[in-house]
Amino acid sequence: MNQDYEQKLPLPKDMAPYLLICLFLLLLAFFILLNATAKLEESKVRGVLISLAETFQAKDFSNGPDRSTLPVFEDLLSPEVFLSKITYLWVSFVEKENLITSRTPNNVQITFSANELFLGGEANLRSDRLDLLSRTARALGAETPGFAGYIQLIFSSGDEAITRVHHGTELAIKRAEVLAQRMIDFGAPASKVSLGLYKGKKNSVLVRFGINDIGQLKHKLQRLAQ
Repeated sequence: MNQDYEQKLPLPKDMAPYLLICLFLLLLAFFILLNATAKLEESKVRGVLISLAETFQAKDFSNGPDRSTLPVFEDLLSPEVFLSKITYLWVSFVEKENLITSRTPNNVQITFSANELFLGGEANLRSDRLDLLSRTARALGAETPGFAGYIQLIFSSGDEAITRVHHGTELAIKRAEVLAQRMIDFGAPASKVSLGLYKGKKNSVLVRFGINDIGQLKHKLQRLAQ
């Protein structure tokens, strides 16, 4: 009498690694396909990464500075000490390859990509830069006998003329207003914060810190916000 039966053969042990590699390659190909067909938005990606870093308290995620080494702005600063400390503060936060600095006896000028402060293409401040703005506000509130410290936030309108309103100009104005208001909210005297536009490299911002004698008039910039 014939009996039909199914004989199950055991899987050779040396085949298991090959099957695992095949499964891994299939998953890799799937994610490559998703990445190739997806439309990524820089602001959303950066927002998710920052949110994850804050959630899990990843101290080194944003390559931020060691808070214990940042300068403290006590009262009665000399002009030289104020400019040195404020320069060190901003250089500690901003990526070095995106940074250009210049110095004169009465002011420090720092130029960098606006993405160092804002989410790409938007006027939303990066949450990992709020500590920088808060410390800057406290610095502007510190007393400098006989002198007045100030900050000028000058945003690029791109290659177009400043008098011509376009998307780049509108974004620059909005970012300047948001940045100034946040510093004022953190305690910076409104009289020490001024705003302006300049024709230059797209998506860049020039931050100028200065010290003037109390009897001198401040350099006037185009005012964008009260």
